[in-house]
Amino acid sequence: MKYIRRYTRLRTYARPRAWREKPRRGHVEDREFLAWLHIMPCIVHHGLCGRWVEAHHVGRPRNDRRAVPLCSPLHREGAEAVHRIGRRAFETRFGISFEAAIQRLNDEYQTTKGRKIA
Repeated sequence: MKYIRRYTRLRTYARPRAWREKPRRGHVEDREFLAWLHIMPCIVHHGLCGRWVEAHHVGRPRNDRRAVPLCSPLHREGAEAVHRIGRRAFETRFGISFEAAIQRLNDEYQTTKGRKIA
């Protein structure tokens, strides 16, 4: 009986590297904006939830300037959390628009950027 060497070539095979004409767009960081966002009220409950506010990043690639403040039950923990039911269902359920909230938050941040907040 002849010995079949099936898996001996797997270790030596290297997948050819794909070359990109343009580099990938990376993660945009703005720690000052995120710190400001964490003191804002939740966009759904408008400050009535009283729990820790988290930044929900909208879209890909992850961009800190495209984040909205959500309390933790609505962000990832609760049954109606955006990470459980999805963006479209979340916007329909609560009657909000992430894009409008992002625009409003960025405008408000630009006006308060020069002033000390807390």
